[in-house]
Amino acid sequence: MQHKLVIDTSRRETRIALLEDGRLVEVFTERELGGDVGNFYRGRVTRVLPALQSAFLDIGLERDGFLGWDDVMLTPEQRKKGLRRIEDVLKNDTPILVQMAKEPRGHKGCRLTTKFSIPGRYLVLLPGTNRVMVSKKIVREKEHKRLKEIVTPLRKPGTGFIIRTVSEGISKSELCQDAKYLLRLWEMAQAEFKKGKKPQLLLQELGVVPRVLRDKWTKTCNEIIVDSQEIRVQVLDTLSLMAPRTPLRKIVKLYEGTGSPFVGMGIEESIAQALSKKVSLQSGGYLLFEEVESLTVVDVNSGRLTRGENIEEIALKTNLEAAEKIAHHMRLRNFGGIIIVDFINLSSKREQEKVLKEFRKHTKADRLVTDISGFSDFGIVQVCRERTRETITKTFTVECPNCQGAGRLPKYRDTGSA
Repeated sequence: MQHKLVIDTSRRETRIALLEDGRLVEVFTERELGGDVGNFYRGRVTRVLPALQSAFLDIGLERDGFLGWDDVMLTPEQRKKGLRRIEDVLKNDTPILVQMAKEPRGHKGCRLTTKFSIPGRYLVLLPGTNRVMVSKKIVREKEHKRLKEIVTPLRKPGTGFIIRTVSEGISKSELCQDAKYLLRLWEMAQAEFKKGKKPQLLLQELGVVPRVLRDKWTKTCNEIIVDSQEIRVQVLDTLSLMAPRTPLRKIVKLYEGTGSPFVGMGIEESIAQALSKKVSLQSGGYLLFEEVESLTVVDVNSGRLTRGENIEEIALKTNLEAAEKIAHHMRLRNFGGIIIVDFINLSSKREQEKVLKEFRKHTKADRLVTDISGFSDFGIVQVCRERTRETITKTFTVECPNCQGAGRLPKYRDTGSA
């Protein structure tokens, strides 16, 4: 599979597209990734809610952040004391070091955590743990053992690491460099926290370009297309630190067309299609996507194919195509939380398993944790996908001020005339 990154700065914000075999699979914006997730803050406890086992913290933003008990990392001393409730750990007006886990949504404040993680190119530092874990996608036992033997001595007491998939085949010196960098960031966050008591930002995540390069660029990426010399220099500088032995100048190329590369390469059109509620299938069926606050619903329809002779065969064919298309759109539209998929009814358990197998196969390319249930008695499949960012709809559109997002008008209007 060929990977390509396209960086467009022609508008008022930087946008980055990830293509796999020429197909748009993810899109990132400066507005979205220039957000605050991953930032470290000095927070101040404003309210502890024992009944909900949660607390609200002032971190210097407009709204207080939310910290749940499940997101609290206990210190070794607190574990020894057997503390099991949030009111035993947090007290009003006390300062606490926190990290933003999720950005504010609607009227809700951000979600905070003290289960810290600091991602690097090859490793993720986990302060508060003492474990070294290897990505499940590194399947060769010899390589698994080699990486663990290299990284384990690099950790300091009270810290752990996750060895990322891109670490496979990476030299000891590069892994050491990444570990030292991450440990230095953690030391900086701790040092800044001790300098005062006022709620404020202590350590900020990377900008959109280096962040996407860190998280998405791999050696299977054949091309990085940029639209300005300034961005090309920034990309080359970032990648030279990440992969010093890679011939980068052959990979990072200036866009040769005129105007926006997103327009010239058809990416803008793909984004427009991803914002549509209706997506057509090649077989003649179609999908309907409906987003609400807490979940997403996907309805699979056979369309004109219902006029065929073998209804069961048509249903299976449509569902198999829909499974691949839904997996792609979950990633592209960045759906998170609960996703309900209403497939066309299948009477055979064997055929249902075929659809589930196809669905799971196409979600393997998605790095976010995705759990797919079996068919319910009503032909419904429930999906739970990790939520990390806003959906593409919320990133690229705003709610209509006239209909408040309903998208419909009254069929009849009472003019009030006699």
